[in-house]
Amino acid sequence: MMGGSETGRLIKAVVVSKDRLRAHVRLSGAGAPGQQPLSADEVLAALQASRVQITDAVRARVAELVALCEKVAAAPNDPASVQLAEPFLVAEGQPAVEGEDGQFVWAPELNTHPPAADEGAQIDHFALTAIRSVTAGAVVGHLALPKDGQPGVDVHGAEIPPRKLKGAPVRLGPGLRPAGTAGTDVVAETGGRLAEENGTIRIYDVLEIRGDVDFNSGSIETVVDVKVHGTVRANFHVRTTGALTVDRLIEAAAVEVGGSVAVRGGIVGREGRGHVRAGGNVSASFINETRIEAGGDVLFQKEILNSQLRADGRLAGEHGTIIGGSVHAREGVHARVLGSEAGVTTVIACGTDVRVLSRARRMEQQVRDLQKAADQVRQTIQPLMANLKRLLPAQREQVTELMCKADEIELQVGQIQELREKMLADATPRGNPSIIADEVIYPGVRLRIGARQVNVGRLLHGPLKIEVRKVDDVTEIVMVNRRTASVTVLPSQEIDVETVPTDDKRGSREHETNESAVSRPVG
Repeated sequence: MMGGSETGRLIKAVVVSKDRLRAHVRLSGAGAPGQQPLSADEVLAALQASRVQITDAVRARVAELVALCEKVAAAPNDPASVQLAEPFLVAEGQPAVEGEDGQFVWAPELNTHPPAADEGAQIDHFALTAIRSVTAGAVVGHLALPKDGQPGVDVHGAEIPPRKLKGAPVRLGPGLRPAGTAGTDVVAETGGRLAEENGTIRIYDVLEIRGDVDFNSGSIETVVDVKVHGTVRANFHVRTTGALTVDRLIEAAAVEVGGSVAVRGGIVGREGRGHVRAGGNVSASFINETRIEAGGDVLFQKEILNSQLRADGRLAGEHGTIIGGSVHAREGVHARVLGSEAGVTTVIACGTDVRVLSRARRMEQQVRDLQKAADQVRQTIQPLMANLKRLLPAQREQVTELMCKADEIELQVGQIQELREKMLADATPRGNPSIIADEVIYPGVRLRIGARQVNVGRLLHGPLKIEVRKVDDVTEIVMVNRRTASVTVLPSQEIDVETVPTDDKRGSREHETNESAVSRPVG
């Protein structure tokens, strides 16, 4: 406090803020009768006593304060008197300009925060992922170097240093290295899952989900093996070039893996939703109302119900039952029971997929049509070629164009034939595929081997093996009793492959839409 009313001084105190960036003057009785006028020298003296540095800016603010006091003294009821009732700012320091700490910035595609939705747009929360995965050579992010700050100055004229800067807050674990001309980019040397743990970024070759694949983990997109200790919940997806192991269930989810899929529980679809596509094997306790595509074998323990299944290898469930839907395994099918007492339509197929045969037949027709077109073009130009010297330049140009057209058509013919041969070779089984039922085959089951089909019309007791054999130089589907070795020819018929849909999107009815091959039921 500076002075009192006995001396007529108005300055009550000079107050400096805790951060020393502001100094205020508090007045007492400004404008009251009998008070001496406030002088600039008096204010400056009080500031100096409080060690406030006197600058031109401070002198200007003091002059404003003195002028305000004079105004209030001349007109005590002036609204400006309110300003004098509050501390008056007379000095301001300059705060330090803080620098920027070094930091690690993830590459945009590895940002796991949900994107901001445009107005009116919706975010598919099932598609979001909280998992970061990269391939070898990918840029993971970059190290932003620290940026120096600028010192400030307080009202006493003392320097305020900026905060001490910190370097990049992360360390790089094995499999990550700095790159780029400045060495600030971070590149993955190997593919894997990225994780930031205790200030270190690491790459793991296995992605382990402790619980379920749900909103906590988000959907999974990675390039390493994935192990899920819980369930892959409906509407989420798992995509990886590696393998997938699930301890409980795969619900109506979208699963696409480059390796194999192993599920301790089952795979369950819902109202046509849910599929599993694997480059390798698929194994599960049970498979219900879902779509399965496997580049290897499909192994099950209990049952397959109302599912659409295709495997490039075998379908094996020696103790299981297949009821409803349609299954095709190129190398053969083995189950305990096929069909049900209720006579539910169940298609069991092996050998070359009838869809491939249908596609090959259509390609064959396409080749014939194209070759016919090429022959017609050559027949058109043949008379002209015989009198080539007599043709006008425009006619010769036309002949050349037609010859090129015929050559292009025949080139296309060769490409289609090559594609067709490769497709058929890839779809051809390695051995002699068969359908094995250890206990029973119920009526309502349709047995297909390649393009031949048998409709089962009576109960067939096992153990049975259904396969294709030559009987009197005729290709037949036969039933072999595995206990007695007796062989029975089953009435079968060729499927009209030209009417079989080849579009996979037709779904579960694609094996049932063409029944021009329906023969009378066995029995």
